[in-house]
Order: sequence, then C-alpha cells, then structure tokens
Amino acid sequence: MVTSGTIEGDSNFDAEADANQLREILKESLEKDISVENTVAKILVQRSNLQRQKIDETFRSLYEVGLCDDMMNVVNKGNFFETVKALLSKPIDYDVECLREAIMEGNESVICEMLCTRTHTELSEILSTYESVFESAVKEDLENFIGEHRHIYISILESPRDSDNTIDESLVTEHLNKLISRDKGNMEMIESSIKKHLHDESLSMCLVMWVKSIKNVTRLFSELLYQSVTSLTADSARVIRIVVGRSEIDLNQIKSHYMMQYNKQLQLAVQQKCGNDHAYSTIITMIIKN
Repeated sequence: MVTSGTIEGDSNFDAEADANQLREILKESLEKDISVENTVAKILVQRSNLQRQKIDETFRSLYEVGLCDDMMNVVNKGNFFETVKALLSKPIDYDVECLREAIMEGNESVICEMLCTRTHTELSEILSTYESVFESAVKEDLENFIGEHRHIYISILESPRDSDNTIDESLVTEHLNKLISRDKGNMEMIESSIKKHLHDESLSMCLVMWVKSIKNVTRLFSELLYQSVTSLTADSARVIRIVVGRSEIDLNQIKSHYMMQYNKQLQLAVQQKCGNDHAYSTIITMIIKN
C-alpha cells in the first residue's frame, strides 16, 4: 500500500540507545525538576510506530517498567501525555480503546468516525481484537449501550467494502434505502449520494460522514480536523486520534486537503487554537510537520 504519512522512522534506529536516553531524560527531570516534554517529543516523533514498540519493549526489559508508566511521574496527565500514549500504542490497540470508550460513553460522533473511516482489513482486526480484549462483540455492545441510532452503526459495521476500502456504492445505496425506510418520513431531499436529509441531527451527521468517507476519506479527515480546531472548545481527543493515527498513512494528503479547503496550514491552525497548551501543541505540530 502506498502511504503518504509524515512519519517514516529512523534509518539508524537503535532501540536500546533510545530507551537509555529516555530513561536518563526522565530521571534528570525528577532530580532537577525540569521540563522534558520537548526532548521526549523529538525522539518519539522521529520513530515509526514499530520502532516505538521496540523502544517500549526494550525499556521494560531494562528497567522493569513501561515507558508510559515511567513517564506518568514526570509529565502532566493532559493532552501531551494522551498524545504520547497514542504514539506508544499499537494502532489496533489504540483504535479498540477509542471505540470501546466511545461506545461506553455513547459518543456517537466518534463511533461513526471510526466505523466509517477504517478499511475492511482494519475493521476486521478491530472487531476481532475488541472481542478478545473485552469478551464482547462490538455489535452486541452497540445493541446494549447505544439507543435509537444503533441500527445505523450496525449497518455501517456490516457494509460491504473491499480490502482497499473501496465500497460498492450500489450496495451502499441499498443499505441506505433500508435505513431510511425505517425512519418513516423523517427526511427530505438533499444533494449527493444520500439524497435524503434527516430531521434527526445525529442520524443525518452519521449518514453524511458515511458518504463522505466513501467519496474521499482523506478529505473527510481534513474536515473533521477543521471542526475540531474551530469549535468553541478544541476537540483534542479527535485531533490526537487523527493526527497520530494517520501519521504513517496519509497525513501529508490530509494537510494538503486542509490547505486547499481552508487556505491555512493545519499546523498553524493547531497552534492558534491550542497554543496555550504548549507541550501538546508542540508535539502535534511536530507530527504534522515532521
């Protein structure tokens, strides 16, 4: 698969050297009460996810504690730490954690985002890992914890898609028509693939996101980031989820779409919205610009 991520990894990677350096940085921070966020960020952002997994594994082997656990004693438990946790997690584990949290909290926007934007292969792995970790299926949890809109999420979950994330639009239309028929007149004609507008805001949001993900998932991520950094309160969780999650896939393309759509660099938008949280805005900007 051709990727257009901002992170490619270090060609001279040495897991033990990185683990030792990070340990020294954290130790020095405790002894001298100095900020280490910028130094930690520079190391992690220059390594691929696979390399970061090896650093964490080596760190555990050398010091009998995980890197994240050791870092908890040093850095604030805010957005910077959440970004570091995302960077140090395996992508599948992070997706599963985010989906589980969204289902338990009834966060339908996040549920929709995750189900719509993952490829067939990614979604299959999410479903398998979710069931293994939580001993319950995603479909069962949607039925048990999500209210009247659970049928739309289950239909998205079961929508036919190829391994490269192309979707048979005729089959999608068939699914949409079935869903719409269940909502007994709560819609009116609108543009594009959906052709219907639902009076129910949540359902309409999810259907629009579904169609946008089919047409151009990279452009959708750009739009979601714009919404996240222009809302009254920044949606930092979504920014972290997208920026870290797409950093080795298509973040360069997302940046390009953002510039074309909004005439502003993505990293500048993040800095302007989140600049007061310096460590967090710095590490996110590093990933975007890398």
